Amino acid sequence: MSVVLDAFRRFIDGSPKRRRIQTGKDAGIAKVLVRDGSAHAGMGIVVDPRCVITCAHVVNAALERDESTADEPREDINVIFPMSREPVPFRAKIAGWRPSGLMPKDDIAVLSLASEIPEEVGIATLADISKASPDGDELSIFGLARGDFLGNHVAARFKGPTSAAWVQLNSVNTEFIEEGFSGSAVWNERQSAVLGMVVAKNAPGRQRVAYMIPSAELNEFWPKAPLENRSLAASFALSWTLFSAVYFVLLLAHWAWDRGMHAFSPITLAPNNQQLAAFWGMHIYAFLAPIPLLMLIRFARSFRLHDWYARIPSFGRIRLSPVSSSSWRTAVASILAFVVLPLAAQIHFIRQFHQDGFVYVYPTSFGYTSDDPVFADQKCCKRSVHLCTKSEVGRYSRAIARTGADTAYVDNAYHFGDCDRGEGSTVTYYPIIQPIVILALTALSAALSAIALFLIFRGRPNHLLRSNTNWKRNTDLT
Repeated sequence: MSVVLDAFRRFIDGSPKRRRIQTGKDAGIAKVLVRDGSAHAGMGIVVDPRCVITCAHVVNAALERDESTADEPREDINVIFPMSREPVPFRAKIAGWRPSGLMPKDDIAVLSLASEIPEEVGIATLADISKASPDGDELSIFGLARGDFLGNHVAARFKGPTSAAWVQLNSVNTEFIEEGFSGSAVWNERQSAVLGMVVAKNAPGRQRVAYMIPSAELNEFWPKAPLENRSLAASFALSWTLFSAVYFVLLLAHWAWDRGMHAFSPITLAPNNQQLAAFWGMHIYAFLAPIPLLMLIRFARSFRLHDWYARIPSFGRIRLSPVSSSSWRTAVASILAFVVLPLAAQIHFIRQFHQDGFVYVYPTSFGYTSDDPVFADQKCCKRSVHLCTKSEVGRYSRAIARTGADTAYVDNAYHFGDCDRGEGSTVTYYPIIQPIVILALTALSAALSAIALFLIFRGRPNHLLRSNTNWKRNTDLT
């Protein structure tokens, strides 16, 4: 027994502590060092375990060349990761190069590391927000001024494009971007992504303004840099909350009323007829379910580089732009409420439709009266409208008209329900077409549900996934 306890104690004491992987605005921060490592030339953005994007003029500064030099360097660059617990220099070669300029893809350099970064550094999430409305958004930028040892998070505000190449950033307070911040990631908390890379600032003494290269341009220059395309409208959050709430309540009410819960009957399409609750419920799912499912698919695609729970929109956001679920619990609740439970309710509705109720015909639509012998052994109701069942009529079959009479299909020719349950207990029905459309739309929604769940739970791109054992540490000091 003591041997087991000693082994357990050694396991507990000797087990390595899990290192927290940087996320959000702290993920993927790199610093480019001057040749001798005594100072830093600028910042960089980690977009892959072995890839850092920075400015070309930062690389020139690191190699102590004129910052406008156009020739691609052949020398190695030293990169360090300030958010790592053990920040040591990594060697890197130039893998992509566009010298300084004013074109969209100018002043960009891609550094290929000799080995993979420490896991806890994390990887930045780039997003193209050109279709969103970020004007006025507050941004966060981490960088080091030339000569400083510790960096600072500074605030800026998104102002908008100033050319085909750059986007303007304005100061929010007295602290702002300084020389040495070039190559820094521009983080937007509302979008939960990096919007671009700092490339320049106005000279001292002028307005406190800086510029960034948008993430879409970084991705176009270096397609291996993963990018989220945010195509969601600003009204997405409001639409998602309101529509999904109404959709869920309607399905819940019809399911509950079908199960005999009278409190829900006033908000159903069959407030006075429990038997028709399932009939209308399957229509609600068939015609409405594709809408929230397509919204889920769009959102999951827009946040494909985030954790699985962040690929589900937050419910209850009305005045804000699209926001991810804050935790796995709220994400699971949304999946249950808008994917799993509605599909389960639809299966119940369809089963009830096939097991309960009758298909009636309006006899005069087929050249008969309700007193004709053909209806002698059938179920008839003779109130204001005479309706009767007919032997060959079913959910997927039509009535045969009297010889010489026209076969009717529209104009209230068929009804579904149970006339024994009182006035208004049947509704107009279209055999064959109506149930097939319902089943086809249900199959479509089931397929969309599968696609939505796949996009939510699928892993991140392969080059962003590394197990702890695959993240190689570089211990070669330079």
